[in-house]
Amino acid sequence: MTENNRSYEFAGESSEVAIQKGLEELGLTRTAVSVEVLEESQDSFLGMGGREAKVRLTVLSGDSAEESSESAVEAEASEPEAADVEADDNGSDEEEVADEFDEFDDLEALPDPELMDEMDLAEDILLNIIDGLALDVEVESKFSEEDDLGKQVIEFNLVGDDASKLLGPRGDIMANLQFLVRLMISQKVHRRANVTIDIDGHRSSKREGLTRLAERMAQKVIDRNRAVTLEPMNPYERRLVHIALRDNSTVETESVGEGTQRRVRILPVE
Repeated sequence: MTENNRSYEFAGESSEVAIQKGLEELGLTRTAVSVEVLEESQDSFLGMGGREAKVRLTVLSGDSAEESSESAVEAEASEPEAADVEADDNGSDEEEVADEFDEFDDLEALPDPELMDEMDLAEDILLNIIDGLALDVEVESKFSEEDDLGKQVIEFNLVGDDASKLLGPRGDIMANLQFLVRLMISQKVHRRANVTIDIDGHRSSKREGLTRLAERMAQKVIDRNRAVTLEPMNPYERRLVHIALRDNSTVETESVGEGTQRRVRILPVE
């Protein structure tokens, strides 16, 4: 706390926290000071670069404080009118909220509240990373279709002029970004995060391409009655091949090899 002509600076997790902290230490009410926000708070990235909010409270002179108190009384006296306006605003807000969930037929169709919280948290993390890297990238988000167990995941697609910079060779940067976001969410919510990240639809295109490749190679295995070993793939790509053929009763798949040379082998069912 520093003093300059009856001005004091305070820091806190947010500007409101800092203001309240200052008022408590000074023993004053909000109407007895003028408030200047010097810095807004900023979330940390991997524990670095975080910043508390800073505010400056200037103690008003007797006349100024009295005027502020009178203004507060006048505002309180006109409260009924403000309440009427607030009621109108609330009605408008309710309509907006209703519009936001029009895509869901009924309350039972709403996504899991925990999943919705994860989406908000993941989006904030992604936007902080993008802002920190000064990239021209927009974040699109949606919930996936339910799987056989009725589970959904959060799907993000990053688009924009700089989106390709987050892809990397064979999607390596994208995979690392997804791992990082999942890890940061899991640490906050203390459970496994159900988040996938795509870059300009790359993951969707890769899924479709590998599915077609797997089906084509499976047919070759059936026609020749001989195993086929695919080129080396990363864990995500191998998983897509396994998934593409898991319901095919005429072939089976296995992963062979080590490290970067690990591949999927498709064999005929004997």
